[in-house]
Amino acid sequence: MDTALESGLEVITRLRDDAVLPYALPPKKEGRRRQPKKYGDRFSARKVDAQQLPCVAQKESHRIYAGVAFVVKSLRRVVNIAIVHELNQDGVVKSVKRFICSTDLKFPAQDIWSRYKSRLQVEFLYRDAKRHTGLADAQNRHPKALESPFNLWLTAVSVAKAVHSLSKDKRQRRPFSMVDVKTQDFNERMTDRIFDMLAEFLNLTKNHPEIGKLYDLGKIAA
Repeated sequence: MDTALESGLEVITRLRDDAVLPYALPPKKEGRRRQPKKYGDRFSARKVDAQQLPCVAQKESHRIYAGVAFVVKSLRRVVNIAIVHELNQDGVVKSVKRFICSTDLKFPAQDIWSRYKSRLQVEFLYRDAKRHTGLADAQNRHPKALESPFNLWLTAVSVAKAVHSLSKDKRQRRPFSMVDVKTQDFNERMTDRIFDMLAEFLNLTKNHPEIGKLYDLGKIAA
């Protein structure tokens, strides 16, 4: 994290479920001469003080409490924290997750959770590029020489995703996978090949709704 901050970046991540989290501001106590505390009292992520960590978002599925806290053991720094209470249908808390933005204490807490979840799309991009466009197969080791093929391979995945998604209604779009694109393309070509060889009733039979099942044959479930 220190390396990222020195480079001018902010780190958004999720903390462990057993992370020690006290409030950032220590309680004011008068009449005591001992050394003042660096941070406040430790709190439970399930039962937070609404005055120090107010609820900034309330929906049927979740609540978000936001504010400033001190991460004691792992980071030893003040962070912008968003505590997400995911709720079941009865409104009871079923899970609690802790997300932080490293040093930008003014970053909107509602966006910390959404930014963290968007990391999966980035990971899928690299995963598909490694498996299907050759991102991990480059033999050149010079950084300048790798810029062009890296951009080409990642762009190929992005273009495939755009072609796959934009051709469908938003309500029918499923999570993108390069495997599905290759599988569907293979199935379409194989189906066309079969009808080309048996073309007597091509126009009548090829428009049957069941043909779509052939195109989807072999795709992953999710």
